[in-house]
Order: sequence, then structure tokens, then C-alpha cells
Amino acid sequence: MNRPLRASLIVAAMAGVIAGTLPLGLAFRVPAWVPIGLTADDAVGTPWHGVLRNARWNGQPLGDVRVGLQPLPMLLGRIRLQLSTPTFAGVAERGTRQGFEAANGRLAYPLPLLPGAQAWLELREAGLLFANGQCLRAGGQVRVLVQMAGPDVPQLQLAGTPACKGAEGQLVLASDPGAAFDVQVHASIGQDGHYSVSTRVRSEDPAARLALQLAGFDPGPEGLVRLDSGRAGQPPAP
Repeated sequence: MNRPLRASLIVAAMAGVIAGTLPLGLAFRVPAWVPIGLTADDAVGTPWHGVLRNARWNGQPLGDVRVGLQPLPMLLGRIRLQLSTPTFAGVAERGTRQGFEAANGRLAYPLPLLPGAQAWLELREAGLLFANGQCLRAGGQVRVLVQMAGPDVPQLQLAGTPACKGAEGQLVLASDPGAAFDVQVHASIGQDGHYSVSTRVRSEDPAARLALQLAGFDPGPEGLVRLDSGRAGQPPAP
């Protein structure tokens, strides 16, 4: 290890140790500490053992989130925070590496384009890490469960595995064979948080096709398609 890099790591570790002695509320005012998209009304305790009150992820309520700072990665200039709620647990990382690992559980996910619909994100040992502008590691299992509005509407299930493709992390979600709707979602995200999502739906139901077109899906030879892009932690463009 060369001398400048060693010095930088020592400084980063010392800064992390000092910040770790601060109240959690003060530590979470430092952008480098906060996982992208995570906010809270209040924070109690310290980064080593604290609680975020009424936390939200990209605006979606999480309730109270327990926080625990892992000390050893700080020697390498990495901030690893164990986050947990009654229904979810995972590790968020900032610093020389960015992303998340060991994510397990279920999170509610809003679908503003489909009024009355509800979705849940289910994760099993899911992870996506970036370093030096490149996708470093990805894996685990991701499922999305969607319950559409209306009586006797079956639940839609999509499943896929995060993967690295060049500098980006990618996730392809597909519906089960024989489902009422044939759905594929292609999502990609870079270390800077910029993402793009392409959603394709095939359905022979005229009412469903009309509802999707009203929600911004464009008809084409492969089905109804919608393209979205934005940056993690920021509200999507209307």
C-alpha cells in the first residue's frame, strides 16, 4: 500500500471513530453517512447503537429503524451500517464502497401510476455494491408482489436476481409463466444513483390495456412499454 493511500485511510478511520462518538442525530447530518434515500423525523442514541424515529426510504414509511455501526470496515475507509426493522434487515455501505448487502425482508412500495394498487418488495440476501465507479458485486433474490385494485384480481409476482453489467448494476424482473399479465422489468443503476427502468406488459384485456395507457404506457409490437429514469433518493419526474 503506498504512503498517500495509507494516510488517507488512517484519516478516514480517525474521522469515522470521532463521528461514531457523536449523537446519531449529528452524525446523520453528514451526507457521507446517510444511505441514499433514507430520512427520519428524529434520531436517538449513537451510530454504534441508535434508532431512527419515523424513518422513510424514498418517502416510503419504514417506522423506527435500529442502526448499528460496524467498526472494523472503518479502518478501510468504509462506513457499514446495520439497519433493521421488524420486517427488514440489511447493511448499507458508504465511503470507498457504496451500496447494500445482506438485505432480507419485505418493504411496502408505492405505485402512484396505478391508483388503488399496492406492491411489496421482498429481498433475500440481496446486495449491490459499487467501488471506483464500477459495479463491484451483486446477487441475492428479489421479488415484487403487486395487488391490483378490483375484485377477484389475482396477485402479480415478479422475480429476478441483481447482477453487475459493466459499470452498472442491473435487475431483470419477470412474471411467472401463465400469469394473467406477461410483465418484464429491466432496471439499471450506476454508482452515482442515476437509474433507468423499462417496463413491458402484454395483456389481451382491453380494460387493462386502457388503464396502462392512461398510466403512461405506450403500445408497440412487443406490448405496452413505459420508460422511466431518475436518481435514487429523489422523487421521480412527473
